[in-house]
Amino acid sequence: MSWKTKRVGVAECVMCFPEVPTKQRPKFDTKRFRTYTPDKTRHAEKSIKRQWEAAAGDRWKDFATEVRVFIEVQRPLAKSNPKYWAGRPDLMKPDADNLAKVICDSLNGLAYRDDCQITQLGVTFDPRTPYSDECLIRVRVEYYSEKYEKEAR
Repeated sequence: MSWKTKRVGVAECVMCFPEVPTKQRPKFDTKRFRTYTPDKTRHAEKSIKRQWEAAAGDRWKDFATEVRVFIEVQRPLAKSNPKYWAGRPDLMKPDADNLAKVICDSLNGLAYRDDCQITQLGVTFDPRTPYSDECLIRVRVEYYSEKYEKEAR
Protein backbone atom coordinates (compact mmCIF):
# COMPACT_ATOMS: atom_id res chain seq x y z
CA MET A 1 0.00 0.00 0.00
CA SER A 2 1.35 3.38 -0.95
CA TRP A 3 0.54 6.85 -2.11
CA LYS A 4 1.05 7.69 -5.80
CA THR A 5 1.39 11.25 -7.03
CA LYS A 6 0.64 12.39 -10.55
CA ARG A 7 1.19 15.79 -12.10
CA VAL A 8 -2.15 17.17 -13.22
CA GLY A 9 -1.15 20.62 -14.46
CA VAL A 10 1.37 23.41 -14.76
CA ALA A 11 0.94 27.18 -14.69
CA GLU A 12 3.73 29.56 -15.70
CA CYS A 13 4.23 33.30 -15.66
CA VAL A 14 7.06 35.63 -16.66
CA MET A 15 7.05 38.83 -14.62
CA CYS A 16 8.97 42.06 -15.25
CA PHE A 17 10.12 44.37 -12.47
CA PRO A 18 12.50 47.36 -12.31
CA GLU A 19 14.16 45.62 -9.33
CA VAL A 20 13.72 42.27 -7.64
CA PRO A 21 10.82 42.40 -5.13
CA THR A 22 11.44 41.21 -1.58
CA LYS A 23 9.45 40.71 1.58
CA GLN A 24 10.29 43.42 4.09
CA ARG A 25 9.84 43.18 7.82
CA PRO A 26 6.49 44.39 9.18
CA LYS A 27 6.56 47.88 10.66
CA PHE A 28 5.04 49.05 13.94
CA ASP A 29 3.16 52.33 14.31
CA THR A 30 3.76 53.60 17.86
CA LYS A 31 0.99 56.23 17.67
CA ARG A 32 -1.79 53.81 16.72
CA PHE A 33 -0.18 50.69 18.26
CA ARG A 34 -0.57 48.49 15.21
CA THR A 35 1.67 46.62 12.80
CA TYR A 36 1.45 47.15 9.07
CA THR A 37 3.05 45.93 5.86
CA PRO A 38 5.49 48.41 4.29
CA ASP A 39 4.39 50.12 1.06
CA LYS A 40 7.17 48.57 -1.01
CA THR A 41 6.04 45.04 -0.07
CA ARG A 42 2.34 45.83 -0.65
CA HIS A 43 3.06 47.26 -4.11
CA ALA A 44 5.22 44.26 -5.02
CA GLU A 45 2.49 41.82 -3.92
CA LYS A 46 -0.15 43.68 -5.96
CA SER A 47 2.10 43.69 -9.02
CA ILE A 48 2.80 39.96 -8.69
CA LYS A 49 -0.93 39.20 -8.38
CA ARG A 50 -1.79 41.37 -11.37
CA GLN A 51 0.89 39.81 -13.60
CA TRP A 52 -0.05 36.25 -12.52
CA GLU A 53 -3.74 36.84 -13.27
CA ALA A 54 -2.88 38.23 -16.71
CA ALA A 55 -0.65 35.27 -17.59
CA ALA A 56 -2.18 32.25 -15.83
CA GLY A 57 -5.61 33.33 -14.63
CA ASP A 58 -7.28 31.94 -11.53
CA ARG A 59 -8.02 28.41 -12.72
CA TRP A 60 -6.07 26.78 -9.87
CA LYS A 61 -7.16 29.05 -6.99
CA ASP A 62 -9.10 26.28 -5.21
CA PHE A 63 -6.51 23.54 -5.78
CA ALA A 64 -6.06 21.78 -2.43
CA THR A 65 -3.30 19.14 -2.75
CA GLU A 66 0.44 19.11 -3.40
CA VAL A 67 2.04 22.08 -5.20
CA ARG A 68 5.65 22.62 -6.29
CA VAL A 69 6.94 26.12 -7.04
CA PHE A 70 10.04 27.00 -9.06
CA ILE A 71 11.30 30.58 -9.36
CA GLU A 72 14.01 31.70 -11.79
CA VAL A 73 15.46 35.21 -11.60
CA GLN A 74 17.38 36.97 -14.35
CA ARG A 75 18.79 40.37 -13.46
CA PRO A 76 20.70 42.82 -15.61
CA LEU A 77 24.32 43.64 -15.01
CA ALA A 78 24.62 46.98 -13.21
CA LYS A 79 25.75 49.81 -15.45
CA SER A 80 28.64 50.50 -13.07
CA ASN A 81 30.00 46.96 -13.56
CA PRO A 82 32.42 46.17 -16.39
CA LYS A 83 31.00 44.17 -19.32
CA TYR A 84 33.44 41.29 -18.75
CA TRP A 85 31.51 40.56 -15.55
CA ALA A 86 28.66 39.20 -17.68
CA GLY A 87 28.08 35.54 -16.93
CA ARG A 88 29.33 35.73 -13.33
CA PRO A 89 27.10 34.17 -10.68
CA ASP A 90 24.56 36.56 -9.18
CA LEU A 91 25.55 36.71 -5.50
CA MET A 92 24.05 40.09 -4.65
CA LYS A 93 21.03 40.78 -2.45
CA PRO A 94 18.11 40.09 -2.18
CA ASP A 95 18.18 36.70 -0.50
CA ALA A 96 16.41 33.82 -2.19
CA ASP A 97 14.16 33.25 0.84
CA ASN A 98 12.87 36.85 0.90
CA LEU A 99 12.08 36.65 -2.81
CA ALA A 100 10.31 33.31 -2.37
CA LYS A 101 8.30 34.67 0.59
CA VAL A 102 6.88 37.61 -1.32
CA ILE A 103 6.00 35.51 -4.38
CA CYS A 104 4.47 32.60 -2.46
CA ASP A 105 2.46 34.91 -0.18
CA SER A 106 1.22 36.89 -3.18
CA LEU A 107 -0.02 33.77 -4.95
CA ASN A 108 -2.08 32.60 -1.93
CA GLY A 109 -5.68 32.16 -3.05
CA LEU A 110 -4.73 32.76 -6.67
CA ALA A 111 -2.38 29.98 -7.81
CA TYR A 112 -3.25 27.64 -4.91
CA ARG A 113 -5.41 27.73 -1.81
CA ASP A 114 -2.59 28.30 0.70
CA ASP A 115 1.22 28.26 0.62
CA CYS A 116 1.29 25.44 3.20
CA GLN A 117 0.58 23.13 0.21
CA ILE A 118 4.04 23.78 -1.24
CA THR A 119 6.15 20.64 -0.88
CA GLN A 120 9.06 21.71 -3.06
CA LEU A 121 10.39 25.22 -3.61
CA GLY A 122 13.29 26.17 -5.84
CA VAL A 123 14.84 29.59 -6.41
CA THR A 124 17.50 30.03 -9.09
CA PHE A 125 19.46 33.21 -9.82
CA ASP A 126 20.76 33.13 -13.39
CA PRO A 127 24.08 34.81 -14.21
CA ARG A 128 23.70 38.53 -14.86
CA THR A 129 23.49 39.76 -18.44
CA PRO A 130 24.35 43.18 -19.87
CA TYR A 131 22.09 45.32 -22.09
CA SER A 132 18.87 44.97 -20.12
CA ASP A 133 16.92 47.32 -17.89
CA GLU A 134 14.42 45.02 -16.19
CA CYS A 135 14.50 41.98 -13.96
CA LEU A 136 12.69 38.95 -15.30
CA ILE A 137 11.18 36.47 -12.88
CA ARG A 138 9.81 33.20 -14.20
CA VAL A 139 7.43 31.40 -11.84
CA ARG A 140 6.33 27.84 -12.59
CA VAL A 141 3.78 26.13 -10.38
CA GLU A 142 3.25 22.39 -10.80
CA TYR A 143 0.08 20.77 -9.47
CA TYR A 144 -0.03 17.17 -8.25
CA SER A 145 -2.84 14.86 -7.23
CA GLU A 146 -2.33 11.95 -4.90
CA LYS A 147 -4.02 8.59 -4.84
CA TYR A 148 -3.81 5.75 -2.37
CA GLU A 149 -3.25 2.42 -4.10
CA LYS A 150 -3.21 -1.03 -2.60
CA GLU A 151 -0.48 -3.30 -3.88
CA ALA A 152 -1.51 -6.58 -5.47
CA ARG A 153 -0.29 -9.73 -3.79
